[in-house]
Formats: sequence, structure tokens, C-alpha cells
Amino acid sequence: ESLKILESQGALALRPGPEVAAVLAPLTEAASALLGGGVAAEVTLAAELAGGFRLTALAGGLADVVRRDLGATPPSWAALRALRELGAGPVDLLERVARDGATPAVREEAVAALGAVRSPEAIAVLLRLVPSLPGRARGIALDRLASTPAGADALLAAVGGGTVARGLLELACVEKLRAVRPEHPQVAAWWRELNGDARRALRLPGGREDFVDTRLTLAGPFTLEAWLKLDPGINQRDGLAGAPGQFDLNFFDGRFRVWLPDGNDVIVATKRAVPGVWVHYAVTRDAGGILRLYLDGELNGTSGAPAGGTFTDVRVGRTRTDPALGVTGGWLSEYRVWTVARSAVEIRESFDRTFADLPPDRRPAGLAQVFSGASWGPLAGAARSEVVEDAPALLTDAEAAAQAAKFARLRALANAPGDAGRGRELFTAVCLACHQQGGKGGQIAPALDGVAHTGVEALLRNLLTPSAAMESAYQTFRVVTQDGAVMDAFLVEENAEAVVLRQPGAADRRVARADIRQAGFLRRSLMPEGLLEGMAPGQVSDLFAHLKTLR
Repeated sequence: ESLKILESQGALALRPGPEVAAVLAPLTEAASALLGGGVAAEVTLAAELAGGFRLTALAGGLADVVRRDLGATPPSWAALRALRELGAGPVDLLERVARDGATPAVREEAVAALGAVRSPEAIAVLLRLVPSLPGRARGIALDRLASTPAGADALLAAVGGGTVARGLLELACVEKLRAVRPEHPQVAAWWRELNGDARRALRLPGGREDFVDTRLTLAGPFTLEAWLKLDPGINQRDGLAGAPGQFDLNFFDGRFRVWLPDGNDVIVATKRAVPGVWVHYAVTRDAGGILRLYLDGELNGTSGAPAGGTFTDVRVGRTRTDPALGVTGGWLSEYRVWTVARSAVEIRESFDRTFADLPPDRRPAGLAQVFSGASWGPLAGAARSEVVEDAPALLTDAEAAAQAAKFARLRALANAPGDAGRGRELFTAVCLACHQQGGKGGQIAPALDGVAHTGVEALLRNLLTPSAAMESAYQTFRVVTQDGAVMDAFLVEENAEAVVLRQPGAADRRVARADIRQAGFLRRSLMPEGLLEGMAPGQVSDLFAHLKTLR
């Protein structure tokens, strides 16, 4: 009866909130009866209700279900997830499951559940577990510890005391520690050590005098490419480059486009630019004069007729529009000028790395100029180079070489024979927490129906470098609450009163504006990196064997 009331009010989609408060008592009673009945499907439903509606009175019964088989069956797994959502659970039980759970996914869920228990005992257990955990589970533990003031302080003390190795703290963990403890000198030192402050970008405030006074000549084949993040109010004054009366790369009507005097807009991007989101833009002209436009390394448009001639006095980040009306408002990073038309493969393989760290004699053939970091040439007005934390994390030469070796190793495994049945089990446990396929799964990431058509190379790229090119809708949204805790999640909804967040395997969470100290998007995908690296070689082959069947 309680479920019928909730469904009639549309409250099942809302989960906890004022709409359902009146029926929580009868709902708790009904779920308790289901939990104690012993029927697997009913126990699973009761656990889902307990977690979704924060029925804290059921924590003891949920723990009893988990004890039976440590998360090995659907009811026990559902109960474990409910304990995580409740932030409740016997710490000794969760530690046992984290060590002895039947599968890696169960053990990772137990680690996440420990991280949700805000107690000194749970923090101590997590710190004790960290050195022995495999990569993905260890990352979850460190992320949870770094997300609260108490956990961050304990983690800092453990590293200082030598019980947790400093080398285990990667950039993402240190970045979260900075959000929680921004003034801590050790965190600042780690950030510098990990080259976090090297993320400088060019700020163009948008005023008539705020521009880069760098002028280029483009003759024959060329490629212009850069990362660009635009301010709100995107229009024709925003652009990647322009030459008065000759050539323009602007954002009229919010769409990136190539303008020529004879043909006007010869290419218009299919997607609108989103304010506050970094996107890699590239335009090429081949030896035949054909122009091509790329977004995040993917071809998005081609001109119908050739455009020959030489473009002179081309301004970086400034369009042909009258500067008195203002110029580009936003940020530029890694602006590259080539004397060759880069291919789609070449753009895609290098748009997420930097060439600024290479001396001229080691740069690829055809790379004429690189504007990056603090080197942008003459700056006018309020244009300036600044450290910006959400700047694209571009790979150095050494990092690119290491990544290429990783791609080669995993490419061989992805193309090796595998067991599609075992791969389906992995897919269900790892991928469907966020993605949907065949109408089943989470609602945090893009659906994976037909994903086999993208090919092994694209699948590898999306799994290994998920933040390199991502839809703006799937950026991580970070909320820092008034008590200093940090939550990274998918933004479901926001308004003047609250934001609604969604995390894998959990009910949507509503956070009142009054409880929020800071909120905004990060330049990072919701998909975690390292999914494949945490698998055994055979598991990678099995997973790809299944992915290749999703047509």
C-alpha cells in the first residue's frame, strides 16, 4: 500500500525528500517484513528500498543478509549496496567483505561502503587496507578518504608516518585533497611534484583591448588546432582565428564555423558550443584547398569547394568582427600551427598531448609554432597566462610514450580470443553500474547499444583516456559541502534551492543550496581511468569478446 501511494505521487523517482516523509514509517515496516521473509526477490527489493529511501532502521537486518554469503548472491549484494547508501554497517563486517568477498566488484563495493561510514573506526580500517588492496579498490579507498576533512587528515598523517606510501597518491587523489585541505603545505608540495600547476592557459576576458597580438601567414596546406573554453554568451565575436576580409573561424549562433568571403560559412559544426567546457577544435586545408573541421579529434564537417590563396595577418583567438564590440571571451590552451594538413588519425592521436615540452629539433615535421603555458607572444590589454585547475591534462612526451606502450599491450589483449560469456559477466558488474544496454543498467553514462560498431580502437580510447574527449553532459560535477566533504557525481538537476546528484549504484541525492559551499564541473569524465589495468589479461580479452557482440 505504501508503494502504491508513493507511485501515485511520483515520489519513487524522487526518492528521499519532503514528498515521501509522510509514508516512511509504513514503508519501513513493509520493507522490514520483506527483509525478514527469506524470499530472495523480496529481500532484494527490501534492500533496494532501504538504500533508496534511507531507511536507517533496517541497517541491522541488512547486515545480517550480508553476513550469510558476503555479497555473493543478489540479495546479499543488494544489502551491501544499501549499507553503502545508508553510510551504516558494522565496520568489522565490511572489512571482512573487502578482504574475502566473492568477486572484485563485491570487494570494491565493501570498500566504498566503508568509505561511507563516517567514523574514526572506519577511517582506520580503510587506511589499514590501502596497502594490500588491488589498484581499483585502492583508488576507491583513497578517494573516499580524501573526500572528507577527517579522512583527509588521517590520510595525510598515514603518509607522513609511512604506513601509506606516498607513491600510491595519484593526481586525482591529491587534487581532491586540495579541495578539502587547500592550505595544507604537504598537499601543495605534492601538487607541484605531480606538475599540477603546469596547467597554464591563456585567459581572454573578452574586452576590446584583450587579445593576442600574434599574426600568422597561412599559405598552402595548414592545420590550426587548440583547446578552447568559452564564456557564456557565445557569438560571432568568439573565435579561434581570423584574418580581416579573408578568413574567419568564429562561433556565430553558438556553432564553430569556417567563414570565407566568397562562400560565407563553408563549414558549420553540427554541435553547439557549451559555455565553460573545454573542447579541442581543429581546422585543416589540404593541398587541393579542401577545408575540414574537427571537434575533439573527430571529423565534423568538410567544405564543398576548394579555398586557395594565402591568408595573411591571421590573429590568434580574434575574429574579423569589429574589435570595438569586444573579442573572444574564454580560455585557450596548446594552440598549434602546422604547415601540413593533419589527417584525422594524426589529430585524434595527438590532440590530448603537448608538444610544448619538445625542443624544435624533436617536434613532428610540419609543426611551425606552439603557443602554450606562459608562451603566447605579445599580449594586449587584460589577456594573460594563468594557472587554471580544469585545463586539459595534456601528456608530456614521456607520458605519451608510456601511454602508447599501454595502448599496444591492451590492444593485443582486446584483439585476442576471449570468452564472451565471461565477458558478459564482467560487463554487467563493471559497465552497467553507469551505462545502459538493452534497457538495463545505470543512467549516468551513454548507452552502449551498438557499441561494437565503433571498433576496438575507439573502445580502447574511451576506456583508457575517458577524459580526453567527452560529452559535456558527462563531466564530473563536484559539490563541496559546508562541512568540507567533497562529492563527485553526475548532475541530474539544479535549481535555486538544490542540486540533485547521481552516483553509480546509488539513489539520486538532493543537496540543498544552503548546505553547499562550492559547486561546479571538473575537466574530468565520470568514467574512472584504470578500468582495464585492474583486470587480469584474460579478463580484458573476455570483456572485449562481449563488447564485439553488441551490434
